[in-house]
Amino acid sequence: MRIGGILTAALLLGLLLASGCTAAREERDQPRFENALTFDIVTTEDGWHLLFGVPGNEDPQSPVIYHTWSEDRGVTWSTAVRLSTDHAPPGRHNRGNDIQLAARGDKLFAVWTARGDGPWGSGPLAMAFSIDRGESWIAGPAPTAGSPEESAAGFRFPAIAADDDALHAIWIHALGDVRSLRYSRLQLDTMQWSDPLTVDPGICACCWNQLAIAPDGALVALYRDHNPSDMALATSHDQGRTWVKRGHVGAFDWQFEGCPHVGGSLVLQPVDSSPVILASVWSGHPEHTDAYLFQSVDGGDSWELSRRLPAGRNTDLAAFSSGAVIAVWDQLENGTQSVFQSTFSPDNGSWSEAVRVSPDGVRSTHPRLVASDDSALILWSTESEDGSPKVKTALIDRPSRR
Repeated sequence: MRIGGILTAALLLGLLLASGCTAAREERDQPRFENALTFDIVTTEDGWHLLFGVPGNEDPQSPVIYHTWSEDRGVTWSTAVRLSTDHAPPGRHNRGNDIQLAARGDKLFAVWTARGDGPWGSGPLAMAFSIDRGESWIAGPAPTAGSPEESAAGFRFPAIAADDDALHAIWIHALGDVRSLRYSRLQLDTMQWSDPLTVDPGICACCWNQLAIAPDGALVALYRDHNPSDMALATSHDQGRTWVKRGHVGAFDWQFEGCPHVGGSLVLQPVDSSPVILASVWSGHPEHTDAYLFQSVDGGDSWELSRRLPAGRNTDLAAFSSGAVIAVWDQLENGTQSVFQSTFSPDNGSWSEAVRVSPDGVRSTHPRLVASDDSALILWSTESEDGSPKVKTALIDRPSRR
């Protein structure tokens, strides 16, 4: 079996015995992802893979985690497989602080924040992985917490990305009053995490992060900074061993002592020798309170405004194989939040008119997005009549070339 390099059968057996789990499918009660309080979705060559968490019995915000996938544009979904989390019961997760999923070939990686003694009951990162496209899951190792005195730290708001050799992770490391951005790499041939290192020693306390891998292998991290509270970009060109802070995506100079609970999104596309980076961000600056789409052609050193999204807030981006990019966001409309989408066409270099995809008059928030060759699936959160979480979806066809 290959996981990056060669992961031997003995190592697999050792992981199974150490975790006390079996790799077999678990219960078949078929929870519906429409009832998810947290989720993540990725695309692979075989379809769309969805990791979702439904409320647990002990703590409604501590999710029971499942995986399902669709090979027909979301028309049907596979039997949901429950991930064993006995080795690290999930801490509190909700929209904006979602469980995480990454994929590489037949390999899938799920990461979440376990319960612990950190802020809001957060503990270390935890993970499970699959080498058969989600048919079965194995409990995996977690990044070390560092020194013993950091046992009270919380590893919050993780973001992950996978390449052929490693699973990469960033997170907000919360210890006492300090919030920093940390990074660690799980080497797939040994299944060992590197020692965590600090990417930025002082950042925002509770906004989601984004991590992406450029076509040239570079790692790109998008996160909310502090003083100012603008979104910042950091890159690594040596598999995460060293990082360079590139500055802010939209220099709004927003000085804010609280936490807005709003992150951003990234799309990286190959153009010549350097990828074009498209980033979506939100600012709460009194003079710039909107969502924005920015583009960089020099690795994040400088940014050009691509589009402003008036009254927009929570955003996500994805790219079709054609090079077209779709953006989704929620915005205040008629007294409630609605989800909108717009598509950038590389043929004419412009964005399409914004189109509302959620029902009118129903609060819709935190849209997520996944795109394939010819279509994109938008998922967002709302509430049922009894106040329980509810996930809605919309299928968007790729725009025709002009």
